[in-house]
This record gives sequence, structure tokens and C-alpha cells, in this order.
Amino acid sequence: MQGSAVTHLSVRVPWQDTRWDGRVCLDPMNNQSCVVLRAIAANRDDSAENHLRGQWIADLGENEKPACYKERGSFLSDREITLNVRLDYAEWSDAHKHIQRTAVRVPAYGATLVPFRWMLRENAYDIAKELGIEVSPEREPTSAFSRPDGLGPESRQPAALARRVCVRRALRMRRRARSACVAGRCGGPASRTG
Repeated sequence: MQGSAVTHLSVRVPWQDTRWDGRVCLDPMNNQSCVVLRAIAANRDDSAENHLRGQWIADLGENEKPACYKERGSFLSDREITLNVRLDYAEWSDAHKHIQRTAVRVPAYGATLVPFRWMLRENAYDIAKELGIEVSPEREPTSAFSRPDGLGPESRQPAALARRVCVRRALRMRRRARSACVAGRCGGPASRTG
């Protein structure tokens, strides 16, 4: 193998109003940019996060942690965290049900990375050739498998759907903020001017 396996690295992180220092957002109800990420949009619990705002994610129980912690929401934290992860396929694919949860230690100032390019079948043979890894189409599965919700590897959620979810949440948050300002509770210009 010649050269470096990595020539460029981009890491997608959700927006976090505590500068990714390892705490739950101080104002999670108004952080709508993070829900663009599908895993956060599907698993975020606004009222629970609001109750835990500002607390250290590393100190929370497994079921209390916000959805962003698995999406690198604390990559600038000076505290180590542990992610308990299980391959998504294990939830719905008979071929993967044997895979158990695994504790992944993420050191301070660290992040887990997902090599999206490496995960796409159309790139596999080129990557293997670049890295000198032996692969054979004969050893690859030939039957496609599908998730019960229709979002298997052959069908990715369109970006337009994620944007619609984000826009709906942003509009809901704007309505709440306007109602609070009209009632004089926002502390912004609207409550001072009348």
C-alpha cells in the first residue's frame, strides 16, 4: 500500500449552544438546527432536554442523554464519554440480530467518525484497490434486505424530508417565542416596547 489512507477529513457535528463542551444545550427548545440530522430529529425529546439543560452529558444516565451525544454533540468536551452503541441493522435485520451493544470510549476532545464513503457499495472495490485489501464479489451477499420502515440501505431518507421536519420545528418554536413576547416574557425588544 502506498500513500496515506486519509487525505481529507470532514466531521459533521450538530449545532450546540454550549460550544460543544459536553453539556446539554442551555436553551434546547430554541436549537432547531440540530434536527436536520435524522438521528437527532427521530430521537430528540425537547421537554427532557429542557429539564436537563446545562448539565454535563457524561454525568447523565444512559436514558437521559440527549440525542446529540451520539452525533458528536460534545466533541470539544474536556471529559471522556462512553457511547453504548449497536449497529442499526441489528434492530431489524435477521442477519445482524446477533450483534450486541458495545461500549465505545470517546476520549476528551474526541469524536466518533462514520466513514460514509467507505460504507457505500459503489465505492467498496475502488477503496479496496487503493488500500490493497482483497475483496471478491463472490463473497458478497446477493440478496437485498429491507428495513420494516422502508428506509433500508437501498432507500435513503431524502434530504427534503429532513428539511421539512426542521422547518416544522422552527415554525413551532417561532410561534412559541412570539406568544411569550406578546405576554411580556421574552426579555427582547418586543417586551420592552410594549
